[in-house]
Amino acid sequence: MKQDPFLSEAEPQSPDHRRAGSASAAGDGLLLSAVELFVSIEKHDRREITVFQELSENLLPLASDRNRRRIACLLVRHPDTPDNILARLAGDRDPLTSYPVLRHAPAIPEDILIMQAERGPDSLRKAIADRDTLSESLVHTLASQGGPDIIRMLMKRDDVSLEQHLVGAIESRGEIMAELGDDLAARGALSADRLMSNFLHLTRELKAEAIASAELASLVEMASRGPGRAPRPVFKAHLLDMLEKAAMTGSSAQFATDLSFTLGLPEATAARILSEDGGEALAVAFKALGFDERRTASLLIRLIGETHSLPEIRRLLQISANISDGAARLMVRRWVASETLGLPTGSSLPVYQDATRTGAIPAPMSEQEAVREEDGTVADFRKQA
Repeated sequence: MKQDPFLSEAEPQSPDHRRAGSASAAGDGLLLSAVELFVSIEKHDRREITVFQELSENLLPLASDRNRRRIACLLVRHPDTPDNILARLAGDRDPLTSYPVLRHAPAIPEDILIMQAERGPDSLRKAIADRDTLSESLVHTLASQGGPDIIRMLMKRDDVSLEQHLVGAIESRGEIMAELGDDLAARGALSADRLMSNFLHLTRELKAEAIASAELASLVEMASRGPGRAPRPVFKAHLLDMLEKAAMTGSSAQFATDLSFTLGLPEATAARILSEDGGEALAVAFKALGFDERRTASLLIRLIGETHSLPEIRRLLQISANISDGAARLMVRRWVASETLGLPTGSSLPVYQDATRTGAIPAPMSEQEAVREEDGTVADFRKQA
Protein backbone atom coordinates (compact mmCIF):
# COMPACT_ATOMS: atom_id res chain seq x y z
CA MET A 1 0.00 0.00 0.00
CA LYS A 2 1.28 3.45 -0.96
CA GLN A 3 2.37 5.54 2.02
CA ASP A 4 0.52 8.80 2.71
CA PRO A 5 2.98 11.62 1.82
CA PHE A 6 1.71 13.81 4.65
CA LEU A 7 2.39 11.04 7.17
CA SER A 8 5.83 10.45 5.72
CA GLU A 9 6.71 14.14 6.14
CA ALA A 10 5.32 14.30 9.65
CA GLU A 11 7.32 11.30 10.89
CA PRO A 12 11.11 11.20 11.42
CA GLN A 13 12.78 9.88 8.30
CA SER A 14 15.70 8.10 9.98
CA PRO A 15 17.38 7.40 13.32
CA ASP A 16 19.71 10.32 12.56
CA HIS A 17 16.70 12.61 12.25
CA ARG A 18 15.38 11.45 15.62
CA ARG A 19 18.77 11.94 17.23
CA ALA A 20 19.01 15.47 15.79
CA GLY A 21 15.63 16.38 17.25
CA SER A 22 16.55 15.01 20.63
CA ALA A 23 19.87 16.88 20.56
CA SER A 24 18.09 20.12 19.74
CA ALA A 25 15.65 19.71 22.63
CA ALA A 26 18.49 18.80 24.97
CA GLY A 27 20.51 21.82 23.84
CA ASP A 28 17.51 24.06 24.35
CA GLY A 29 17.07 22.92 27.94
CA LEU A 30 20.80 22.96 28.62
CA LEU A 31 21.17 26.59 27.55
CA LEU A 32 18.25 27.75 29.70
CA SER A 33 19.71 25.94 32.71
CA ALA A 34 23.13 27.47 32.04
CA VAL A 35 21.60 30.94 31.81
CA GLU A 36 19.68 30.53 35.05
CA LEU A 37 22.86 29.41 36.78
CA PHE A 38 24.86 32.28 35.24
CA VAL A 39 22.49 35.02 36.41
CA SER A 40 22.19 33.50 39.89
CA ILE A 41 25.83 34.40 40.55
CA GLU A 42 26.48 38.11 40.99
CA LYS A 43 30.05 38.24 39.69
CA HIS A 44 31.99 36.00 37.26
CA ASP A 45 35.67 35.80 36.43
CA ARG A 46 36.95 36.06 32.85
CA ARG A 47 37.17 32.28 32.35
CA GLU A 48 33.56 31.71 33.42
CA ILE A 49 32.35 34.44 31.09
CA THR A 50 34.32 32.94 28.18
CA VAL A 51 32.90 29.46 28.78
CA PHE A 52 29.37 30.83 29.03
CA GLN A 53 29.84 32.85 25.85
CA GLU A 54 31.00 29.83 23.85
CA LEU A 55 28.14 27.71 25.17
CA SER A 56 25.57 30.42 24.32
CA GLU A 57 26.94 30.94 20.80
CA ASN A 58 26.59 27.24 20.07
CA LEU A 59 23.18 26.64 21.64
CA LEU A 60 21.23 29.85 20.93
CA PRO A 61 20.33 28.72 17.39
CA LEU A 62 18.75 25.59 18.93
CA ALA A 63 16.66 27.44 21.51
CA SER A 64 12.90 27.70 21.12
CA ASP A 65 11.15 31.06 20.95
CA ARG A 66 9.78 30.55 24.44
CA ASN A 67 13.21 29.88 25.93
CA ARG A 68 14.92 32.66 23.98
CA ARG A 69 12.41 35.13 25.41
CA ARG A 70 13.15 33.89 28.92
CA ILE A 71 16.90 33.98 28.26
CA ALA A 72 16.75 37.56 26.96
CA CYS A 73 14.89 38.77 30.05
CA LEU A 74 17.39 37.07 32.35
CA LEU A 75 20.61 38.11 30.60
CA VAL A 76 19.81 41.74 29.78
CA ARG A 77 20.05 42.81 33.43
CA HIS A 78 23.21 40.92 34.36
CA PRO A 79 26.36 43.08 34.06
CA ASP A 80 28.61 40.17 33.04
CA THR A 81 26.54 39.09 30.03
CA PRO A 82 28.84 39.09 26.96
CA ASP A 83 28.07 41.93 24.54
CA ASN A 84 27.96 39.67 21.50
CA ILE A 85 25.27 37.48 23.12
CA LEU A 86 23.17 40.55 23.87
CA ALA A 87 23.71 41.69 20.28
CA ARG A 88 22.43 38.36 18.99
CA LEU A 89 19.34 38.59 21.15
CA ALA A 90 18.77 42.22 20.17
CA GLY A 91 18.78 41.23 16.50
CA ASP A 92 16.46 38.26 17.00
CA ARG A 93 13.57 37.99 14.55
CA ASP A 94 11.18 37.27 17.40
CA PRO A 95 10.04 40.70 18.71
CA LEU A 96 9.37 39.38 22.23
CA THR A 97 12.96 38.15 22.41
CA SER A 98 14.59 41.31 21.12
CA TYR A 99 12.38 43.83 22.94
CA PRO A 100 13.89 43.69 26.47
CA VAL A 101 17.42 43.84 25.05
CA LEU A 102 16.63 46.78 22.78
CA ARG A 103 14.97 48.51 25.70
CA HIS A 104 17.57 47.96 28.41
CA ALA A 105 20.96 46.89 27.02
CA PRO A 106 23.30 49.91 27.02
CA ALA A 107 25.59 48.85 24.15
CA ILE A 108 24.03 47.50 20.96
CA PRO A 109 25.71 47.83 17.56
CA GLU A 110 24.26 50.56 15.36
CA ASP A 111 23.57 48.22 12.45
CA ILE A 112 21.37 46.01 14.64
CA LEU A 113 19.38 48.99 15.91
CA ILE A 114 18.81 50.22 12.37
CA MET A 115 17.88 46.73 11.17
CA GLN A 116 15.25 46.36 13.89
CA ALA A 117 13.98 49.90 13.30
CA GLU A 118 13.44 48.99 9.65
CA ARG A 119 11.92 45.60 10.47
CA GLY A 120 9.54 46.70 13.23
CA PRO A 121 6.91 46.36 14.51
CA ASP A 122 6.32 49.69 16.25
CA SER A 123 6.65 48.02 19.66
CA LEU A 124 10.32 47.45 18.87
CA ARG A 125 10.67 50.95 17.45
CA LYS A 126 9.31 52.36 20.70
CA ALA A 127 11.99 50.49 22.64
CA ILE A 128 14.65 51.93 20.33
CA ALA A 129 13.20 55.45 20.34
CA ASP A 130 13.34 55.44 24.14
CA ARG A 131 17.07 54.67 24.31
CA ASP A 132 19.39 57.21 25.91
CA THR A 133 21.15 58.21 22.69
CA LEU A 134 20.12 57.99 19.05
CA SER A 135 22.31 58.63 16.03
CA GLU A 136 21.08 60.79 13.17
CA SER A 137 20.81 57.73 10.91
CA LEU A 138 18.75 55.89 13.50
CA VAL A 139 16.42 58.85 14.00
CA HIS A 140 15.89 59.04 10.23
CA THR A 141 15.11 55.32 10.04
CA LEU A 142 12.65 55.49 12.93
CA ALA A 143 10.94 58.55 11.46
CA SER A 144 10.69 57.11 7.95
CA GLN A 145 9.40 53.70 9.10
CA GLY A 146 7.52 54.30 12.36
CA GLY A 147 3.92 55.25 12.99
CA PRO A 148 2.57 58.45 14.58
CA ASP A 149 3.38 57.32 18.13
CA ILE A 150 7.03 56.83 17.18
CA ILE A 151 7.19 60.31 15.65
CA ARG A 152 5.64 61.80 18.79
CA MET A 153 8.27 60.08 20.94
CA LEU A 154 11.02 61.54 18.77
CA MET A 155 9.44 64.98 18.86
CA LYS A 156 9.66 64.99 22.65
CA ARG A 157 13.41 64.29 22.70
CA ASP A 158 15.73 67.21 23.35
CA ASP A 159 18.45 65.70 21.17
CA VAL A 160 16.27 65.42 18.05
CA SER A 161 15.85 68.46 15.82
CA LEU A 162 12.45 68.63 14.17
CA GLU A 163 13.71 70.63 11.22
CA GLN A 164 16.96 68.77 10.64
CA HIS A 165 16.10 65.20 11.63
CA LEU A 166 12.35 64.62 11.47
CA VAL A 167 10.50 66.70 8.91
CA GLY A 168 12.63 65.62 5.97
CA ALA A 169 11.98 61.97 6.80
CA ILE A 170 8.20 62.26 7.18
CA GLU A 171 7.16 64.96 4.72
CA SER A 172 6.60 62.41 1.96
CA ARG A 173 4.41 60.28 4.27
CA GLY A 174 0.95 61.66 3.76
CA GLU A 175 -0.69 59.74 6.62
CA ILE A 176 1.87 61.10 9.10
CA MET A 177 1.69 64.66 7.83
CA ALA A 178 -2.10 64.57 7.99
CA GLU A 179 -2.04 63.48 11.64
CA LEU A 180 0.92 65.48 12.94
CA GLY A 181 0.98 68.47 10.60
CA ASP A 182 -0.76 70.82 13.04
CA ASP A 183 1.63 69.90 15.84
CA LEU A 184 4.67 70.34 13.60
CA ALA A 185 3.40 73.71 12.41
CA ALA A 186 2.74 74.85 15.98
CA ARG A 187 6.36 73.99 16.81
CA GLY A 188 7.62 75.98 13.83
CA ALA A 189 8.95 72.90 12.04
CA LEU A 190 7.06 73.44 8.78
CA SER A 191 8.62 76.16 6.67
CA ALA A 192 6.65 77.99 4.00
CA ASP A 193 8.26 75.81 1.35
CA ARG A 194 7.34 72.60 3.16
CA LEU A 195 3.77 73.79 3.56
CA MET A 196 3.47 74.31 -0.19
CA SER A 197 5.16 71.01 -1.05
CA ASN A 198 2.93 68.98 1.28
CA PHE A 199 -0.32 70.78 0.44
CA LEU A 200 -2.20 67.58 -0.38
CA HIS A 201 -1.52 66.14 3.08
CA LEU A 202 -2.38 69.17 5.21
CA THR A 203 -5.43 70.03 7.26
CA ARG A 204 -7.73 72.80 6.03
CA GLU A 205 -6.14 75.33 8.38
CA LEU A 206 -2.60 74.49 7.24
CA LYS A 207 -3.68 74.65 3.60
CA ALA A 208 -4.70 78.25 4.25
CA GLU A 209 -1.22 78.84 5.67
CA ALA A 210 0.32 77.26 2.56
CA ILE A 211 -1.72 79.50 0.25
CA ALA A 212 -0.66 82.56 2.26
CA SER A 213 2.96 81.46 1.98
CA ALA A 214 2.58 81.01 -1.78
CA GLU A 215 1.20 84.52 -2.09
CA LEU A 216 4.18 85.97 -0.25
CA ALA A 217 6.62 83.93 -2.33
CA SER A 218 4.87 85.08 -5.49
CA LEU A 219 5.18 88.72 -4.42
CA VAL A 220 8.91 88.25 -3.82
CA GLU A 221 9.23 86.59 -7.22
CA MET A 222 7.41 89.43 -8.96
CA ALA A 223 9.56 92.02 -7.22
CA SER A 224 12.73 90.17 -8.24
CA ARG A 225 11.76 90.37 -11.92
CA GLY A 226 11.80 94.13 -11.86
CA PRO A 227 9.86 96.43 -14.19
CA GLY A 228 9.34 95.40 -17.76
CA ARG A 229 9.23 91.67 -17.13
CA ALA A 230 6.25 90.00 -18.77
CA PRO A 231 4.15 87.72 -16.53
CA ARG A 232 4.43 83.98 -17.02
CA PRO A 233 2.06 82.92 -19.83
CA VAL A 234 -0.91 80.68 -19.18
CA PHE A 235 -1.43 77.25 -20.72
CA LYS A 236 -2.51 77.03 -24.31
CA ALA A 237 -6.21 76.96 -25.01
CA HIS A 238 -6.31 73.51 -26.60
CA LEU A 239 -4.98 71.96 -23.37
CA LEU A 240 -7.72 73.59 -21.35
CA ASP A 241 -10.32 72.39 -23.84
CA MET A 242 -8.90 68.88 -23.58
CA LEU A 243 -9.26 68.89 -19.79
CA GLU A 244 -12.77 70.31 -19.92
CA LYS A 245 -13.85 67.69 -22.43
CA ALA A 246 -12.45 64.88 -20.27
CA ALA A 247 -14.33 66.20 -17.24
CA MET A 248 -17.62 66.59 -19.09
CA THR A 249 -17.52 63.07 -20.49
CA GLY A 250 -17.80 61.80 -16.93
CA SER A 251 -14.49 59.91 -16.87
CA SER A 252 -12.58 60.86 -13.71
CA ALA A 253 -9.78 58.48 -14.66
CA GLN A 254 -9.31 60.13 -18.04
CA PHE A 255 -9.41 63.57 -16.45
CA ALA A 256 -6.72 62.53 -13.95
CA THR A 257 -4.58 61.26 -16.82
CA ASP A 258 -4.96 64.51 -18.76
CA LEU A 259 -4.38 66.62 -15.65
CA SER A 260 -1.23 64.63 -14.94
CA PHE A 261 -0.01 65.14 -18.52
CA THR A 262 -0.73 68.87 -18.53
CA LEU A 263 0.80 69.78 -15.18
CA GLY A 264 3.63 67.24 -15.25
CA LEU A 265 2.47 65.51 -12.07
CA PRO A 266 2.48 61.74 -11.49
CA GLU A 267 -0.82 60.22 -12.46
CA ALA A 268 -1.25 58.84 -8.94
CA THR A 269 -0.94 62.37 -7.55
CA ALA A 270 -3.51 63.69 -10.02
CA ALA A 271 -5.87 60.88 -9.05
CA ARG A 272 -5.35 61.71 -5.36
CA ILE A 273 -6.22 65.33 -6.05
CA LEU A 274 -9.57 64.13 -7.35
CA SER A 275 -10.41 61.43 -4.83
CA GLU A 276 -8.62 61.99 -1.52
CA ASP A 277 -8.06 65.73 -1.18
CA GLY A 278 -10.75 68.06 0.12
CA GLY A 279 -10.86 69.83 -3.24
CA GLU A 280 -8.49 72.68 -2.39
CA ALA A 281 -5.71 71.32 -4.59
CA LEU A 282 -8.10 71.03 -7.52
CA ALA A 283 -9.19 74.64 -7.01
CA VAL A 284 -5.57 75.80 -6.96
CA ALA A 285 -4.74 73.71 -10.04
CA PHE A 286 -7.64 75.23 -11.99
CA LYS A 287 -6.37 78.72 -11.18
CA ALA A 288 -2.85 77.75 -12.22
CA LEU A 289 -4.21 76.41 -15.50
CA GLY A 290 -6.01 79.68 -16.21
CA PHE A 291 -9.64 78.54 -15.98
CA ASP A 292 -12.05 81.39 -15.38
CA GLU A 293 -14.60 81.32 -12.55
CA ARG A 294 -17.41 79.95 -14.74
CA ARG A 295 -15.39 77.03 -16.05
CA THR A 296 -13.96 76.32 -12.61
CA ALA A 297 -17.45 76.12 -11.11
CA SER A 298 -18.65 73.83 -13.90
CA LEU A 299 -15.66 71.52 -13.53
CA LEU A 300 -15.83 71.32 -9.75
CA ILE A 301 -19.50 70.41 -9.83
CA ARG A 302 -18.94 67.84 -12.54
CA LEU A 303 -15.89 66.21 -10.94
CA ILE A 304 -16.58 66.30 -7.19
CA GLY A 305 -20.19 67.48 -6.93
CA GLU A 306 -21.39 64.07 -5.78
CA THR A 307 -19.01 63.98 -2.81
CA HIS A 308 -18.99 67.66 -1.81
CA SER A 309 -21.90 69.77 -0.65
CA LEU A 310 -22.87 73.03 -2.31
CA PRO A 311 -21.34 75.14 0.52
CA GLU A 312 -18.11 73.20 0.07
CA ILE A 313 -18.13 73.88 -3.69
CA ARG A 314 -18.64 77.57 -2.95
CA ARG A 315 -15.72 77.54 -0.52
CA LEU A 316 -13.50 75.99 -3.18
CA LEU A 317 -14.63 78.56 -5.72
CA GLN A 318 -13.69 81.30 -3.27
CA ILE A 319 -10.23 79.79 -2.86
CA SER A 320 -9.76 79.68 -6.64
CA ALA A 321 -11.00 83.25 -7.01
CA ASN A 322 -8.85 84.68 -4.21
CA ILE A 323 -5.51 83.04 -4.91
CA SER A 324 -3.40 84.93 -7.42
CA ASP A 325 -2.25 83.41 -10.70
CA GLY A 326 1.38 83.61 -9.61
CA ALA A 327 0.76 81.92 -6.26
CA ALA A 328 -1.26 79.11 -7.86
CA ARG A 329 1.41 78.41 -10.46
CA LEU A 330 4.18 78.54 -7.87
CA MET A 331 2.25 76.05 -5.75
CA VAL A 332 1.85 73.62 -8.64
CA ARG A 333 5.52 73.93 -9.55
CA ARG A 334 6.39 72.98 -5.97
CA TRP A 335 4.15 69.90 -6.27
CA VAL A 336 5.94 68.92 -9.47
CA ALA A 337 9.33 69.36 -7.79
CA SER A 338 8.31 67.31 -4.78
CA GLU A 339 6.15 64.59 -6.33
CA THR A 340 7.86 64.04 -9.69
CA LEU A 341 11.44 65.24 -9.54
CA GLY A 342 12.03 64.39 -5.90
CA LEU A 343 13.84 67.67 -5.32
CA PRO A 344 14.60 68.48 -1.69
CA THR A 345 12.64 71.25 -0.07
CA GLY A 346 14.25 74.61 -0.70
CA SER A 347 15.77 73.78 -4.10
CA SER A 348 15.04 75.89 -7.16
CA LEU A 349 11.66 75.17 -8.65
CA PRO A 350 11.34 73.94 -12.22
CA VAL A 351 9.02 75.49 -14.72
CA TYR A 352 6.10 73.26 -15.75
CA GLN A 353 7.06 70.44 -18.07
CA ASP A 354 8.64 71.41 -21.38
CA ALA A 355 6.62 73.52 -23.77
CA THR A 356 6.06 70.71 -26.27
CA ARG A 357 4.27 68.64 -23.62
CA THR A 358 2.26 71.16 -21.69
CA GLY A 359 2.16 74.31 -23.75
CA ALA A 360 3.86 76.29 -21.01
CA ILE A 361 6.67 78.59 -22.15
CA PRO A 362 9.69 78.46 -19.85
CA ALA A 363 10.65 81.71 -18.19
CA PRO A 364 14.18 82.93 -18.83
CA MET A 365 15.01 83.31 -15.14
CA SER A 366 15.37 81.01 -12.13
CA GLU A 367 12.82 80.94 -9.31
CA GLN A 368 13.28 83.00 -6.16
CA GLU A 369 12.02 81.45 -2.94
CA ALA A 370 13.06 83.91 -0.26
CA VAL A 371 9.86 83.94 1.79
CA ARG A 372 9.65 86.31 4.76
CA GLU A 373 7.28 85.78 7.66
CA GLU A 374 5.13 88.90 7.78
CA ASP A 375 2.34 88.25 10.24
CA GLY A 376 -0.06 90.87 9.02
CA THR A 377 0.17 89.84 5.39
CA VAL A 378 -0.09 86.14 6.25
CA ALA A 379 -3.18 86.76 8.32
CA ASP A 380 -4.76 88.74 5.49
CA PHE A 381 -4.17 86.03 2.92
CA ARG A 382 -5.35 83.39 5.37
CA LYS A 383 -8.68 85.15 5.63
CA GLN A 384 -9.00 85.22 1.86
CA ALA A 385 -8.24 81.51 1.62
